[in-house]
Amino acid sequence: MDDLTDLINRARGGDAAAGEHAYAALYASLHQIARRLAGGRDATLSATALLHEAYLKLLPDGPAAPLADRQHFLSLAARAMRQVLVDGARERGAQKRGGGWTPVEITESLGAAPDSLDLLAIDQALDRLEARDATLARIVEAYFFAGLSFAQIGELLGSSERSVRRGWELARAFLLQCLESPAA
Repeated sequence: MDDLTDLINRARGGDAAAGEHAYAALYASLHQIARRLAGGRDATLSATALLHEAYLKLLPDGPAAPLADRQHFLSLAARAMRQVLVDGARERGAQKRGGGWTPVEITESLGAAPDSLDLLAIDQALDRLEARDATLARIVEAYFFAGLSFAQIGELLGSSERSVRRGWELARAFLLQCLESPAA
């Protein structure tokens, strides 16, 4: 694991070969996360495209801060994937692309529930949560977007697994409240 962290840090410092080795080592984990997030009927990005877009966001233009470990990298990857998905949702919702209109196939039954999550609403709710408690927002990103376990998140944040579970429950309740009544 120390070798992987070293590879990631060298890659963020500009070493292309180290970046390729680190990417290859983490590709399966990242692709599994991307596959889970990119699913849905109206997904415009495949899991592979989502992963590649997120990877490009992870490459800094200038010098980058060193990473602590694999969980730290996955946390950053989760944030990058969230940004890619939200950017895509915003593009789909732009007025010049039809605004809030949703194309419906003739074979679909009317009134059927959407198959995918409202990423813009989740992003706005996460922003509201982050304004109140940044740690809870990091827990949600690490659990929901990166697929880290509560133990891994606790290690990343320097907290106990039990504290992370309590934080997840609190954050989840807050997000559900925000999603149910967005004007509140």
